[in-house]
Amino acid sequence: MPPIPRKRGTQVVAALLTALTLLVILVVACGEVMRRRGDVMVGASEQYATPSAVLTPYNLWSSERSLGGDPPYPDMETHFPDHTVLQSEWEAVRDEALRVCREGHASAIKGDRYFRRIADDKWKKFYLKWYGDVLPEARELCPKTCALLDRLPDVHLAMFSILEPGAVITPHGGPFKGCLRYHLGLQCPKGRGATIKVDGKPYSWADGEDVLFDDTYIHEVENPTDETRVILSATSSGSSTRPRPRPSTTGSAKSWAPSATRSTTAARSGPDEARAPFSAPKK
Repeated sequence: MPPIPRKRGTQVVAALLTALTLLVILVVACGEVMRRRGDVMVGASEQYATPSAVLTPYNLWSSERSLGGDPPYPDMETHFPDHTVLQSEWEAVRDEALRVCREGHASAIKGDRYFRRIADDKWKKFYLKWYGDVLPEARELCPKTCALLDRLPDVHLAMFSILEPGAVITPHGGPFKGCLRYHLGLQCPKGRGATIKVDGKPYSWADGEDVLFDDTYIHEVENPTDETRVILSATSSGSSTRPRPRPSTTGSAKSWAPSATRSTTAARSGPDEARAPFSAPKK
């Protein structure tokens, strides 16, 4: 192959550098908008220090086109209507989660990919589905839960998430706005103990209650109680969570408040208010 003439080679390099410069400008411009879109600003190192920074143009486009605006807690019925498949069977899911905990199958999440920087030793997990099919061990130990997940092909990640007393998940943001995070309370202490804050706005879990949130907003979790919180955590990236054109209607914007729904079998005494963290499996 004949060598590229020096002048032409210089032009190719210049074109590549120009393209790279334009890409950096685009990423930074979109990143600055995304950093400032909520009440809690993302740190520059959080925004740009990882390869996922290249996703910011898509994330901004998705944010601008999301149906119902861009709240930290999107409307459940709009974005994940199939949540009822899981919520309606929350007690069966809870029983299998508690068996997993009781028999020692849950393990620390701290060393796992994506969780190294944010987790402490008191956050444990049991993976049910991880970017693919339901895991064989999960199908053996949790057949009912896995059968429900089989009915939800848009859910590509699911796990039991266990926070022991004193656990802290440090503030962080997800890299990709093409999916939403779903939580279903399975065994949760009463009161306002363990709490997640998404863009500074708190939500506390309750047995049989579920919530949807956008994890590209900065969020953090703490469990200062003496009980353990157990939930099902799942991620959906199906058509129900992809951006859609905003309807041409007028009216006030939706509140950020979580659109949590409760199972009728999860009735608890006391006022219907923000609930607390996960409570450890009872032996």
